[in-house]
Amino acid sequence: MRNVMLSKQPSVFVMSMEEGVARGLNSNYAFLLESTMNEYYHQRNRNLTQIRGLLDTKGYGIGMPPGSVSRDEFDLAVLRMQEDNRGKCPKEEDHRAKGLGMENIGGILVVLVCGLLVAIFMAVLEFVWMMRQTPVTEPPFVYTRTPVDYQRRLDLPSLKQTDNPVILELKGGSLSTFSRRVLSHLRNLQANLRYLK
Repeated sequence: MRNVMLSKQPSVFVMSMEEGVARGLNSNYAFLLESTMNEYYHQRNRNLTQIRGLLDTKGYGIGMPPGSVSRDEFDLAVLRMQEDNRGKCPKEEDHRAKGLGMENIGGILVVLVCGLLVAIFMAVLEFVWMMRQTPVTEPPFVYTRTPVDYQRRLDLPSLKQTDNPVILELKGGSLSTFSRRVLSHLRNLQANLRYLK
C-alpha cells in the first residue's frame, strides 16, 4: 500500500490534518487518520464520512524510566479508574438510526389487537342482524320420502330397485349459493336415478 501511495502523482501525502480533511471534502480523496481524530472532525463537519471499519486497533501507553517512583502511583490510579468505570472517555450520543425495541412497537401491537377485537365484534353483530332480517317461515327446502323403508341402507342398487325415489321440494325463494349447489346436485342425482330405472 505504501509503494502505491508513493508512486501516485500528485502526491497523496499531506502536511497537516486540516489539509487532509479539506482535500477529502473537496476532491475524490480518502484521508487515512486515527479513529479518534476521525470522530472529532466528523462531529464538526457532517459532510465527512467514515468508510468501512477500522484498519486495526492499538492501545496507548505511558512510558516511564525503569525504577521510577511515579510508576506505582500511576498503576493504582489507572486501576481505581477502571473499578469506577471511568477508564473510557464519554462519547456523544450516536445520531445514527437505532433499531426498534419492544417498547417502541408495543403500541402497534395494542392497536392491532384492538382492531382484531372490533372486527370480530362487527362480524358477530352483522351475523345477528342478518339472521333477524331473514324471515323464518319454513326451511328453504325439505326432503320428503314417499313410503320407503328407512331401515334400508341408502345405496344406488337399492334406490334403483325402489319405485319410490327421493322427492325434493323447494320451499321459499331465498337460497344461498351453497344451498343452490346442493339442490342442483340432488336434482341431478334424482334424474340419474330415474334414468337408471
